[in-house]
Amino acid sequence: MNLTTLFGQAMNRVRRRWLVGIGLFVMASFAVLYGRMGAPKIHIGEIQMCIPSKYISELPVLSWLYLVPGLDNAGSHLNVDIPSMELVGVIPGYHENDHGVMDYVGVLLTYLSDEEVAGTRNNPFYYELWDATGIYGEREIEFDGIAGAYRAYTSNRKAPNPPGWVLFRAEPGVGEAPSDILDHVIANCHIVRTFSDGYQLVSCFNDILVRNLRVRFHFTGVNLQYYDQLEEFIRRRIEEWMC
Repeated sequence: MNLTTLFGQAMNRVRRRWLVGIGLFVMASFAVLYGRMGAPKIHIGEIQMCIPSKYISELPVLSWLYLVPGLDNAGSHLNVDIPSMELVGVIPGYHENDHGVMDYVGVLLTYLSDEEVAGTRNNPFYYELWDATGIYGEREIEFDGIAGAYRAYTSNRKAPNPPGWVLFRAEPGVGEAPSDILDHVIANCHIVRTFSDGYQLVSCFNDILVRNLRVRFHFTGVNLQYYDQLEEFIRRRIEEWMC
């Protein structure tokens, strides 16, 4: 056997070892990434969340940011989508669609400083609306029998653009505005579409605080009567995702 043959055999052995090593590395890397894809650890501000990837609306585009250890920082904001069928399963009567429009609960998670948490909990906007001060001096109040709450309109209902309104648990202007007024707000709503039969599709959102996260979730007005169950579901889900 000549030197050329021996050299070729040696190179083949080295080549095979390299291929085996690369294969093992790829398999191990895939296993790590697969585990992170299942429930990637994502930092939102100073809070670490373990959110199943199916809920993270940005993940298909920015997956490499969240899957690579060290690059899993979402900054101060993260969008999460919860399919309405999950709510249908736990909230009896919850509507999966409103007049044919499919529903989902869109959630925006925002990290706040302690000062921003206090500002959110005591938002001056709600106090002005409650006391009819500032630009809300002519605000109108009406009782919403379906939601079992009071609408405080933020604009003149005679204006050409559909007005928005805030739903309070108690009637605004009757008695002193409560402290921690955010706890007395059910939702901010406005009309987003009027169908040919006159039906008006309403979109609503509200904020809750979970530690230093402001959790802003959007839902359709047809589900306002289930607000308390919806809030409880959202709060419990966010707490479960903290890791």
